[in-house]
Amino acid sequence: MIIGDKAQIQKIYSTSIFFVLSLRIPGQTLYLYCGRGAGYEGIYWSDSPPAPILRKKDKFIEYLRKYLSSCYISRFCCDEKDRVWIIEYIKYRKINYFGYFYKGRESYFMHVFFSPEDEQYYSLKSWTEKNTIENISLELFIKSFDEIGRRELKDENNLQILPSISQLLEKEQLSLRVEKNNKKNQNSLNKKIIKIKNDLKRLTQFTQVEDFFKSEDHIEKLKKMKEFIINGKNIKFNSTDNAYQKRDKIYQKIKSYKEASVIQLKRLEKIKNEVLNFKDTQAIENNLTIIAPVWNQIKEVAQKENELDLMVYKMKNFTICYGRNARENDYIRKNWANKNDLWVHLSDQKSPHVFVKLLSDYQLSSEDFQNIAKLIKQITNGTSSELNIIYTQVKNLKGVRGRPGMVNYKKEKHLKVIINEN
Repeated sequence: MIIGDKAQIQKIYSTSIFFVLSLRIPGQTLYLYCGRGAGYEGIYWSDSPPAPILRKKDKFIEYLRKYLSSCYISRFCCDEKDRVWIIEYIKYRKINYFGYFYKGRESYFMHVFFSPEDEQYYSLKSWTEKNTIENISLELFIKSFDEIGRRELKDENNLQILPSISQLLEKEQLSLRVEKNNKKNQNSLNKKIIKIKNDLKRLTQFTQVEDFFKSEDHIEKLKKMKEFIINGKNIKFNSTDNAYQKRDKIYQKIKSYKEASVIQLKRLEKIKNEVLNFKDTQAIENNLTIIAPVWNQIKEVAQKENELDLMVYKMKNFTICYGRNARENDYIRKNWANKNDLWVHLSDQKSPHVFVKLLSDYQLSSEDFQNIAKLIKQITNGTSSELNIIYTQVKNLKGVRGRPGMVNYKKEKHLKVIINEN
C-alpha cells in the first residue's frame, strides 16, 4: 500500500493487546491498530483512538514514541510469505523501516533507522543487538526475519470471519477489574458539608452588630473607635473617617458576608443533593498484562562507555566527566549524567562540556569551582587566570536537532572564577 508523504504519525498509543499509530492525513485522522502478538495479529483501521482506561505503557511503546513520532509514512506493506508487516517512513529526509513479525504466539520487531548525530544507519533487531549497516533496502529488510524462522506459509484456504477492532477492544475492556469505590467519595462529601456549615455559622452571626446599632449612642461610640470587630475579623478605620463613614464601612462588610453566605448556601444545597443521589460507584482498574515483543537487548550503554573510554575524574564528594567531541558530549548527557547533575561550560566561548555528578545533597563550594575551572583551563590550553563559566542542571539542557554535541540551555547561573595557581 503506497500512502504518500502526507501521512504523519502524530501520536502513539498502546493497550495491552495493540499499539496504535495516530495518522494525520489531509482532512482526517485515522488510527492504525497493530496487534502485539499472542493471538492478536495483523492491523486494523479505525477512526477512533483507544479509550483512556485501556491505555498502557511499556518500554516498547516508549521506544516507538522516541523514533517514530512526527515522521511521515510513505509505504505500508505485508510480506507475501509469512506474517510480517513493514512500515517505510521518512525522517531526517531519509528512508527508514520498521517491521513486525508474528511467530507462533511470540512477536519480534526490527528497526532500520538513520541517526543524524553520526550520519549513520543502524539496525536494531529485537532478538539481537543494535549494529551499524551500510546498505538498506526493503528486500534485505524482510529477509532479515529469516534468522528467526520466517518461512513460506501453506495456503490452506481456511477463510475465517475475524472480529472487528471495536469487538476486540470491547472484549479487552470487559476483562478489566471492577471494584466498588464508594466510601472514600461519600466521606469526602460529608467533610465538605461540615466545612460549609461552619463557614455559614461564621458568616451569619450578626446579633452583636445589630444590638450595637440599636443603641441610641452608637454614633458617639463610633466617633471614638479605631476599629470594629465582626466575627473575629477587624475592620480598621482611617484617622480621617467620621462616625458615618465608619458606619458605612461596617455595613459594606456585612453586605459582603451576606453575599458570601448566599453562595455557600447554594454550594451546601448542591452537595446535599449529591449525597442524596449517591449510589455505589465502581472503580475500573486496568490490571491487564501487556503483550510485549521478544526483546533481548544487550546493555548498549555499558558497551559504549567502554568503547568511548570516557574521561572521568572522581573527587571526594563528586565525579567529573567531560566530552572530547560531539559524540561524547551527547553520550554523557543522555546516558552518563542524571537530570539533577550539573553541566558546566565557558560563557560565550568554545569549551568541553563538563558534567558534575554530585553525591547525595552535596553543594559545590568555591574551591570545587576552582578545581573545575582549572580542569577546563587545562583542557582548552587557556592562559587566562579568570574564567567566566555558566552552569545549570542537566534537565535544563536540550539537544539541537541536526547539530551533534550542541545544546540549548535555560535557568543557567553565571560565575567568574579567579584561578589561584598556588
